[in-house]
Amino acid sequence: MEYQEKLIGTIRSKLGEHISTNVARLFLSHCNWDVSRVEDKYWDDQEELYAACGLNNPNEEIVVAAAPKGSYECSVCLEDTEDYLQNPTCGHYFCRTCWRAGIENDIVGGNVFKIKCFHINCKELVPDDIIQSLVSPQLWEKYRTYLGNKFVDGANDVRWCIANDCKNAITQSSLVGNQKVGVCPCGTVFCWNKECASQSHCPASCDEYTKWKEKNGSSDFQSQKWILENTKKCIKCKSPVSKQDGCFQMTCRPPCSQQFCWLCSEDWKTHSDHFRCKKHPEAGSPSDVGNRVLYLTDVKWEGDELFVKLLDRYNFYAKAQKDAKDAYPKISAVINQLVADKILLNPKPLDAAKITLEECRRIVQGMIIVRGVNMNSSRQLAQAFQVKQFEEKIAELSNKFEKELLTLEHDFPKVTKFVDEVQKIDKILSTLAQNIVAQGL
Repeated sequence: MEYQEKLIGTIRSKLGEHISTNVARLFLSHCNWDVSRVEDKYWDDQEELYAACGLNNPNEEIVVAAAPKGSYECSVCLEDTEDYLQNPTCGHYFCRTCWRAGIENDIVGGNVFKIKCFHINCKELVPDDIIQSLVSPQLWEKYRTYLGNKFVDGANDVRWCIANDCKNAITQSSLVGNQKVGVCPCGTVFCWNKECASQSHCPASCDEYTKWKEKNGSSDFQSQKWILENTKKCIKCKSPVSKQDGCFQMTCRPPCSQQFCWLCSEDWKTHSDHFRCKKHPEAGSPSDVGNRVLYLTDVKWEGDELFVKLLDRYNFYAKAQKDAKDAYPKISAVINQLVADKILLNPKPLDAAKITLEECRRIVQGMIIVRGVNMNSSRQLAQAFQVKQFEEKIAELSNKFEKELLTLEHDFPKVTKFVDEVQKIDKILSTLAQNIVAQGL
């Protein structure tokens, strides 16, 4: 509301104090809260602007009738009353009961920018002080809330935070690469494009993000995803073979009957232990291999199989982001205690590490989107070694900040060394992020 009132004040100072708060608000709403557009339209053709906003012609003189003395018949309810109220902008008067009923009806219906006098053919707005004097405190608060909501929805340069549990409105965008984002005090960073309304997905474009959502949400892909996650292709006939339980030795259905290892997809003749793969001797179950890290530089997979792997990696970073958010109260408590004990003199490097981790995880998710929707194109994000180093440094900083910090010994030299190590990783990671975003746009 403060930003809205600032814009209203700007319009009144530029066009003149004869422009009421309600009229200035309506002008701004009509022009998507763009002060320059209001000025241009006003000085170009005032009558056209007033007409477009549904207001009386400003050049037609309004004769304000004298208020009646004593009792009079309200022209709405036709009741005799002495409890009436006159609208100061047009002079029309009605009993307070009718005024209140009409205004309450407008507020409940969400028509908060155009609460007008309800005399026939009158287009004058009812001032806010009249509205406030007639309605209950609860309804006045609802009126103010509606004004704020409609302002954010209609303004070109204001956005709601996309977090479900946040009601903040952001009035200024920031840049990640060449993409605009909104940064909310709650920690959410989101795409500034109103039609997108998603978390920040740089370096992926809004169009690429939309294609990504459409593909991983389609029923055809979900079916294919299940097949890819729960079956392996026979190494001979390429038919899908599923595994429910048991050892790693798989036998394709007749007439093929080829035997192969579930983990490494090689001929079973090269294996000797039904519960141990020669290529992955450390694996006690298929999930031990399936959960190993897949870097974006890996090119073993193609088509839908690659897309499934990329989706898993995308979800991995989404979960890491959520887990970090859940863990931050504990991390913050440790940092505060170190500061209170005067073991940590400057907590800013650790605060910076938190922000860097969040931003870099979002960037990797954007990179995954780019690769997922451009698998058959020539678009390249950055040199392969940079991408792999980027992910490795994210893991390294995550381990430092989100794990080691929680068990860090309260010893001044050790804490100082720890902070220096965090700063060093943070600096490398920030530089890599800048380079990758610049090359990926």
